[in-house]
Amino acid sequence: MVGNIIFVFMLTAVIGAIVAYVFTLIYNPLDGIDKSDLMASLPDQSIKQLSSAEVFVNLFTVSDFHLLFTKSSLLPLIIFSTFLGLATSYSKEKGKVVADFLNSGASVIMKMMGIIMKAAPLGLGCYFADTVGRLGGQILNGYMHVFILYLILTTIAFFGLNSIYVLLAGGEKGFLAFWKNILTPALTAIATSSSAACIPVNIEASKKMGIPDSIAETVIPLGTNIHKDGSVMAGVLQNSSML
Repeated sequence: MVGNIIFVFMLTAVIGAIVAYVFTLIYNPLDGIDKSDLMASLPDQSIKQLSSAEVFVNLFTVSDFHLLFTKSSLLPLIIFSTFLGLATSYSKEKGKVVADFLNSGASVIMKMMGIIMKAAPLGLGCYFADTVGRLGGQILNGYMHVFILYLILTTIAFFGLNSIYVLLAGGEKGFLAFWKNILTPALTAIATSSSAACIPVNIEASKKMGIPDSIAETVIPLGTNIHKDGSVMAGVLQNSSML
């Protein structure tokens, strides 16, 4: 299962990158815009250079236990959760209290997500207002064409590429089940801009689609970290446009 997950995620990322690159060849949104002025307007960012070994270690582990519960350590948290779940399952009756606690916690988290989602659109609007206010109209005007092009690409990816993937994977039945249940996860993604925040609603939607729990509860948490088609498309768009 893990091998198939990695293969599919890499394949969809490559397809997304190709689509984005082709569109930038057709239309470069930064043509005629002084890129040096735009880059000078961006806030300075210091980037720490890490060796390949450090990157690999940091990908799977953290230096202290409490760091597991930060948004930058999702994969280590998933690995920890996997071992906790296996240990709880192997403990059988002795682990029943922990299993009940985890199941109750999952139900509480789902309810909490429902409450948060009521205010999420307001929070997203405040975030964009703050970003525009800090970066100024020059950045907004300069990258407006990039933003519009990215919206076009994401629309094609969401409706077009996803439809193709679902038809290949589940045929007409899978296609109908996917589009019948995708609305809530999609709106959650737009409102929160967080892959981690979408884990509960994605798992719930996958169950309604008829996907086995063992697959949904493995693929979705892993996809939070390694299924980044949108980020790949944005990176290709940024680099291609700045050339």
